[in-house]
Amino acid sequence: MRWLSEGHLYDSAGPGVFANAEKRQFILACLNSKPALQLLKMISPTISLQIAEIERTPVPTAMFDDAQQRKAIAGLVDNCVGLARADWDNFETSWDFRDLPLLRLELKGATLEASWRNWEAHCIVAIHQMQELETENNRLFIDAYGLDGELQPEVPEEQITLARADARRDIAAFLSYAIGCMMGRYRLDQPGLIYAHSGNQGFDPSQYPTFPADADGIIPLLATDWGFPDDATQRTHEFLRATFGEATLNDNLRFIEEALGKDLRKYFLTDFYKDGCV
Repeated sequence: MRWLSEGHLYDSAGPGVFANAEKRQFILACLNSKPALQLLKMISPTISLQIAEIERTPVPTAMFDDAQQRKAIAGLVDNCVGLARADWDNFETSWDFRDLPLLRLELKGATLEASWRNWEAHCIVAIHQMQELETENNRLFIDAYGLDGELQPEVPEEQITLARADARRDIAAFLSYAIGCMMGRYRLDQPGLIYAHSGNQGFDPSQYPTFPADADGIIPLLATDWGFPDDATQRTHEFLRATFGEATLNDNLRFIEEALGKDLRKYFLTDFYKDGCV
């Protein structure tokens, strides 16, 4: 058992604090385990936790020297990071956002509600997978620290921070993505960011064959239907037709308004901007 700052895992001369990828994976797994959490509480019992306290954390280096355990830890870390990254990338706040889960081929159903139910099931599976991985990580480090019987490896589901399905939030995200497609930021037939300039600089409407983007990038939010063809509410109807078809339009509008707790047009007027500022 050594402190991090005593060497072996710590390499201040390398390109980072932990120069070796296997070392970084091991330290990541260790510092996210229950034993490390308890140790850090003892090292720094106040609310302040600085790099000096991290460096003073004792780590089971004998565990890292065991190739089999090192491989097991690397697999756990890769899976946890993969689940967390995929979860983060499901939302527009991620720089690597590519498409909306509700419209993804493996989750998309015949209706928007069916798609949301598939998304709900997907979230539950991901949460349980992360829960199992974190529990296994705890088990390995509890054993390495010799704390069997002192700490329990199980992780309560409420401590898993992956996204839960939430109808109101998810439908708000759906509408945000729809507006993004209307503005040309995204397109239905190609993942990722398509257009992010200002003033229509270099904008090419012909790039959007599946669902046309607005030519001038101006989407009115109107209290009533004034007959503008690019009104946000009317264009949302068009977006639903493009994604789920005409036959399910009324069902999809009903689900949207039930999830939002209000009329679609009223949502655009009162809540859409506020939701986008979160």
